[in-house]
Amino acid sequence: MSASKKYTFIGLKDPWTGRRTLNRDPLRTAVGSVWQTPFEGPTDPYYLENTIAFGKRKDPQPFSLQFGPVVSSTGKKAPYHAKHQLIKLKANPLVFSGDNCCDENGITWESYVNDMFSDFEWSKGMNPRQALKYFSQYRIEGITTKTETLTADMGDAGTATSTKTVELTPPTTYHDCVFDHSVPFSKGELNMLGSAKSNITGEVDFEYDFYLEAYEKALENTKLPEISLPNMYLLEKRGGLDVVLKVLKDNAACRAKEFVKLIGSTPYRVLMVPIENSERIKLLNAFKETFPMRTEISFSTDKLTYVADALKKSILGASLMRRMTEFDRDQDLKFGIGQEYVIKSKGRLKRKFLSNIMELHSWNLYTWMANDSKNLDPKLDEIIPILPVDHTFIGPSTPSTELSLSNSITPYEKVMGHLIFSGKLKAILQGYNRTFQQVLLGNKTHSETVMYRIAKYPQIDVDTIEIDDMDENNVVEEDGNLVGMKSDCTWRLKRGCAVLNEIDAAIKAQKVQPIQEIWVANSSELDIFEYVDTQVKYDKGYTYVVYAERLSIGTDYFYTLMKKKKEEDVLTPGYAPGLDPNNGEGEELCDKYNKLQIVVESLGLSEIDNAALAAYLALPANEGKTAQQIFDSLISSGVSYAAALESMTGEMDSLLSDMADTYGAGFEAYFDLDGTSVVLIIEGTWYVDTLVDTECDPNDYDSWNLTIPAGGNANSDNKWNLDFFTVCECPEVEPEACETGLIVTTMPSPMIYEVPYFAYDGRIMDSLPIFPGVDIIPYHNIKDRLLFNLTSNIGEYKLNPIIINPHEEKVIFEAMKSQGLVCGEKLDYASDDPATFFEIYRTKKKPRTYLDFAGHLQKLLPTDFDPRSIQKGDSASHIEKVVPNVKYYYCFRTIDVHGHFSNPSPVYEVELMDADGAVYPVITIIPLCQEPEKIISKPMKKLMQIVPRITQAVVNEEKSGLEIDTGPSAKKAKGHIFLGVEREGIWGKTFKIRLTSKKTCKKIDLNVTFGTEFVDNQECLEGDRLIAVDDTEGKIVGVQETVDGYYS
Repeated sequence: MSASKKYTFIGLKDPWTGRRTLNRDPLRTAVGSVWQTPFEGPTDPYYLENTIAFGKRKDPQPFSLQFGPVVSSTGKKAPYHAKHQLIKLKANPLVFSGDNCCDENGITWESYVNDMFSDFEWSKGMNPRQALKYFSQYRIEGITTKTETLTADMGDAGTATSTKTVELTPPTTYHDCVFDHSVPFSKGELNMLGSAKSNITGEVDFEYDFYLEAYEKALENTKLPEISLPNMYLLEKRGGLDVVLKVLKDNAACRAKEFVKLIGSTPYRVLMVPIENSERIKLLNAFKETFPMRTEISFSTDKLTYVADALKKSILGASLMRRMTEFDRDQDLKFGIGQEYVIKSKGRLKRKFLSNIMELHSWNLYTWMANDSKNLDPKLDEIIPILPVDHTFIGPSTPSTELSLSNSITPYEKVMGHLIFSGKLKAILQGYNRTFQQVLLGNKTHSETVMYRIAKYPQIDVDTIEIDDMDENNVVEEDGNLVGMKSDCTWRLKRGCAVLNEIDAAIKAQKVQPIQEIWVANSSELDIFEYVDTQVKYDKGYTYVVYAERLSIGTDYFYTLMKKKKEEDVLTPGYAPGLDPNNGEGEELCDKYNKLQIVVESLGLSEIDNAALAAYLALPANEGKTAQQIFDSLISSGVSYAAALESMTGEMDSLLSDMADTYGAGFEAYFDLDGTSVVLIIEGTWYVDTLVDTECDPNDYDSWNLTIPAGGNANSDNKWNLDFFTVCECPEVEPEACETGLIVTTMPSPMIYEVPYFAYDGRIMDSLPIFPGVDIIPYHNIKDRLLFNLTSNIGEYKLNPIIINPHEEKVIFEAMKSQGLVCGEKLDYASDDPATFFEIYRTKKKPRTYLDFAGHLQKLLPTDFDPRSIQKGDSASHIEKVVPNVKYYYCFRTIDVHGHFSNPSPVYEVELMDADGAVYPVITIIPLCQEPEKIISKPMKKLMQIVPRITQAVVNEEKSGLEIDTGPSAKKAKGHIFLGVEREGIWGKTFKIRLTSKKTCKKIDLNVTFGTEFVDNQECLEGDRLIAVDDTEGKIVGVQETVDGYYS
């Protein structure tokens, strides 16, 4: 048996613009490359109730697609990588026909295409890599304006120049981000599933090991917050591991005193575990049983760690932690979430979905890299070389923590760290940047977890559920979540993803602040992470939520339309591949595409250097001076060196744009000093990396089981019957045949999203005590006295809980929550703290169950013989008065120092016999009968009545075809009678009616189906009476009198 739980996150907003992204691209919606979801409501044309699915068939599809080869470009700056894929659109002759290729509304193919790509006016006149540079400068570098120089002819006075600032057009792109996130099963859930196995686990255990009276009373009396309690991992700061932890472990007698001294020593709210210290955490976990109480949080970590490992190797992991812990996230982005829950049992697959919308905390990786490489925080202030007072790193200092603090690190080392990281990130982005073909076919984005956040909150109560929620397999499922197993209990704990969603939503809605946060860096060396939280209080409820900081490489993409060249045009040497700068007719489309790599590689930067410098010196304002003379002149006017270089570089920028048009790629130029000499430096910002072989086999794509024959058109196996073809050479475009060619450029968009991983709630409680040992001793020749010697038993047991008094069920419930159990599982009973009392129950009536002892407490026997002493007794004696020759029934319980009770002891039947002065006891342990099943019912006729309203029950004559001229008989309807004149009927529909107790919050569901039954009656006319006769028995069942010839 196997099981899995998975979330699918669908981005609903663009991280850059905040605009809606779901199904926004007209090209993709035209061919059905859409996500069908419930997220935008029933009016959405792609609405599906409570589920998600990719792809929707379009019939007819307005055009077919042909995917050509892919060229990969690499840039110096973000987004670092891009893929350009040539696409051909061929109009469907069933939609666009005639000489002008018009549709039924008279819209031409050319107009249709122009309207479809109207969002991309900004890229007109640019080739794809020029557009890349423009995009990068606008979005990443924040260059949103440019300066234009205006020249006016003043006649004899010469010319006058002026400048003006022009707002640049924002580069519109489409954004696609859909990723999966698997969440763990708890051990309890796996136990409920029997032999199910899962590679992902998450668990929180609330442990109580031993009783330290002074420590617990100090916690109760001081009322200090949890962050002031002793933290196992931070005790090294108070003298070293050997001095503190080993003393506590090896000297049990001194523990209480030492723990009290440690209170208030480590008031940190945010704890950070750099990846270098993960092994240190494992080492310290060996000392966890030194602490009297604790919470153990353990979970398996993500095995995909490319970015996490890059952070480790560049020693930037701690720097990213500081960014995420000390400042607000960049933004909250709205995601639609489809939660898949799958159970495979006995060869059957049960698959369910739970869908909702969640706002995820988000961080832009590019923004952090740009700022941190300059040692700037998100506010663009210099990073402070110390942590906030309530933040700390766990473990000894490491290279990454030192780099994050930057107090002893040179700027060179931080720059080198970012050079290493950006180099590794480029390789990752190149591998996971999707082509447009992959985006269109529904391939999801790559995602991985770079770190985890453990958030500790005051307990957020979790609802209970009822036995009526069980299905036929005795498995509780609520909205697709595993919740519990059927048993003889009347309640059980609720677990699963529904709770995770509810807790996360409650935290955000109520703005609940965590008591403490623990941030953990992920890496390939980390398999199972365990954190032992010793900063907890006895009998206080906590909710732990573990979040995964999930890096997803989404896709931004834009379209560039291509045109066929005029036959009379001649290709000039060095002509730029890509778009004609004037958006006119240019080189043959396929020639341009296939020569991208060859032409760019053949161009030397020296040629561009010479051309750019010559153009700069030819400007009228420069009067033929050399660059050095221009620089010296600026310095003489009183400007600084930096201002002079910036001024010269600004003039070069406008020239560089023209040069880039000529040489077919994005370049940047700037003036700099080589010693005292001014030099012009020109660097390519985007250059061709590789000409990628076309993805000729669409079966390589994981598109939700999309099946398409290799190299062939889509067929009936296609998920939504998409009409497309893939070729390994450049597709030829014939505009006269209603075809359009375009290049789609895709760019990686790495964002970090905080997604819930798992949640647990519970409280620190000791195990329930063990029932006492009992020794009943008679006195010599005394006929009305017995000596009861009671002693504390020792050990650990798993037992079904047994109560005596009905109100004690709540204590059992809290104990099971503390131990993470569901109803039907056995509780832990142990001698982990001393007994303070023994209870003696007695009755003269032979009991059938332990509940028969309720109200018959005979004696509460204390064990503390001297309250002034810290020593606690483990036994007690009691002299019991009895009447001879009378049978008594006894049971005994232990009450521990926290007031918890044990299971009752076996039932003793005791009779002190007096036979003519011979006194002797008869003591027998008797079995109890099984408690009969209680059936509690209450009539509800006076409380609730469910009947259709009259407008739902009358005959709808119009729908039934009963016009006036049919006469008084409904026989012609032949049984097709429709009831109800409401717009929405109830017949044949099932309704769920849920009753909730105001007192106990327990729920009962009633599934009510409204149906009709047709009885075929014969009818005959007898005088002025219409007689209905039951066809089955021949009995008269109805008579109707006539009034003026009409039957009423």
